[in-house]
Amino acid sequence: MTNNRPVTSAETAELHPQPTPEATLANEPPQAERRTFLKLLAATGSSALLLGASQTVQAITPSRQTLDGLKQTGATQTGPNAGQSSGQGKTQQTPKPAVVPATTSKDAQGCTRLQALDFTSRLASVENISQNQLNAHVKLYQGYVQKINAITLELAKFPEASLEGANGTYHPFRELHVEQSFALNGAVLHEYYFGNLGGSRTAPTPKVQAAFGQAFGSWAGYVKRMKALGKSMRGWAITAYNTRDGLIHLYGMDMHHQHVPLGILPLLVLDVYEHAYMIDFGTNRDTYLEAFFDNVDWSVVEQRLQAAAIAVSP
Repeated sequence: MTNNRPVTSAETAELHPQPTPEATLANEPPQAERRTFLKLLAATGSSALLLGASQTVQAITPSRQTLDGLKQTGATQTGPNAGQSSGQGKTQQTPKPAVVPATTSKDAQGCTRLQALDFTSRLASVENISQNQLNAHVKLYQGYVQKINAITLELAKFPEASLEGANGTYHPFRELHVEQSFALNGAVLHEYYFGNLGGSRTAPTPKVQAAFGQAFGSWAGYVKRMKALGKSMRGWAITAYNTRDGLIHLYGMDMHHQHVPLGILPLLVLDVYEHAYMIDFGTNRDTYLEAFFDNVDWSVVEQRLQAAAIAVSP
């Protein structure tokens, strides 16, 4: 269900080249707030995986009232612009990052290496998904981090002379780049997944219910579609904010590096690879989906939605 309507020429002239003005925020944020938003992207993993418009299941247009409310909610801004007031005389509020930035280090060759995040305390509160299952899953995620580091090193030292003969059928340079996308996305998507699992295990917040429920006429409608997407895909089901059209969509991916949408900010990420549930549930994905939704930390989803709410196309 969308609330898009034809745009008059007067509106187009007033709003510049915005094809769906209802889908955009009412006002462009000040530069300080936009810089804060870029920091939020990095803090939530979005800079590593700005996922866009592929395999859309449903799109929504959150109301301006809903988005304005989200813009005014969140943790107090930190950094060099902390304490600055907006034009309305209120201190700018920005969401607390839902996933902390990955730490990095330099190896002996001077190559930057990613370090896996520690989700131990967050996952300790998960119920109906065993720690055995979760530990095996986290180990897989750590393997992706190791592989992206190894690939980055191989690319850094790849001899220029060996670039001769590069082609689309087989070449070592091609293969490294193919697996680079697989390993990087595998790491980042798992950080989103573990980041919205466990923790405080909050009930769906009113702001999340308002934004997501508006998409499908009801909160139950959203959950039904998200679960259906989880049953349909072989890899990932994602609820995300599209920075191009200002809408919230559902996206499906069969593999880490296939059907990857660009320009989106993930809000809720669901892993439906068999490795996410096979130890506990065998082939019973339906039961796993129920357990996942019972363990979502919706306060994290709201934080991500708050970050998306201050995103404005320049």
